[in-house]
Amino acid sequence: MTPRVVVIEGSGRGFLCQYAHALVLGLQKLGSDVTLIMGRRDELANFPVGVPKEKCNLPGLWGWLCLSLRMLTLRPDIVHIQWVDRPFIALLFIKFVQGLGAKVVYTPHNILPHRMRWLSAPFYRHLYHAVDKVVARDTNIAWGLEEILALPERSIRHIPGSPNLMAHPNVQGDGLIELPVKQPGEVRLLFFGHGSVRKGLAAVLQEIAQEVWSDNVHLVVAGEGVSRGVPDDLMVKTAKALRISVIDRYVPPRSVSTLFKDADALLMPYQKQCKSPLLDLACSFCVPVLKTDRVEGTRFDEGRHGRTVPHDQLDQFVGILMNWAMTPAPIETMRNHLHGMGSLEQSCRDLAQRHAALYGDLMGACSQTGSARGKANPAAEL
Repeated sequence: MTPRVVVIEGSGRGFLCQYAHALVLGLQKLGSDVTLIMGRRDELANFPVGVPKEKCNLPGLWGWLCLSLRMLTLRPDIVHIQWVDRPFIALLFIKFVQGLGAKVVYTPHNILPHRMRWLSAPFYRHLYHAVDKVVARDTNIAWGLEEILALPERSIRHIPGSPNLMAHPNVQGDGLIELPVKQPGEVRLLFFGHGSVRKGLAAVLQEIAQEVWSDNVHLVVAGEGVSRGVPDDLMVKTAKALRISVIDRYVPPRSVSTLFKDADALLMPYQKQCKSPLLDLACSFCVPVLKTDRVEGTRFDEGRHGRTVPHDQLDQFVGILMNWAMTPAPIETMRNHLHGMGSLEQSCRDLAQRHAALYGDLMGACSQTGSARGKANPAAEL
């Protein structure tokens, strides 16, 4: 029997939104009975790649109430949560769903939230121990679940893969009014993401401004609040050294697609320790990455996906960048390797197949438990 699956993603933003849509699209292609429930926000609401989905008033208490009412109507066999904003309310929801007979799966994209991390940790600990299975997207997450939250290994399933629908071939990227069309021979470098002083933009611009660059090099800095912490005079100084375009605003998904399709390399001079989904996004678009050792990802093959330098050696970072700009052959070699890693459709299919196997195992365990209970009841044998 094919299980009825509901996937819940209430943030509607960034990588979580992309990942949930990719998973549901893959499950749909496999013939699964699957529904995606989003919150008030959905960055892919008008995306050309359609998946079966509904909306609840997430985030917030009323959103969890909406979800509970939908569970009574949908009666799923598997509820797969991709996002949690209120761990205590989510825990009550999980108990309610399990009371209806469903199995609950949780995929943490961060083991603990960035805000009030240690204050909320006890609630998340109970949440992790309450669900039927936790999906770890990489081995580091699996380690953290065992070591930090004392989750037994049997409760964890490692399912790698981070497909991103912005790289789907049906997506025609939208242009950005601030960004001119890429010219033949142009080497376009991209710094992208939400602004943070610890992402190292100011520090790397300081190094870039001290060098002499070829006219064909174009640095694109884009994202909401991306220039936060960068002094105006530094931006002016950098603009004298090389061509630079700054798009300091929210960039919609279809325009993000354009940014990455035109990029020759993604720059991540981060000074903060983080596990960034931008590595997966760059991989989806076959864009090599130059990063510091503060940046981790689900998979990064040194020399094939890009290069890594110590976070306190940004002069070396810029030196590699200048070599790439003058001799693009290393970029092309890495890009060719990334092209050979398989299509987005195959990535979605692989991700969905591994999840379908997990769902099947949970349903089988449920059936075996039911059979065992039946045999233990003498009345059931009459």
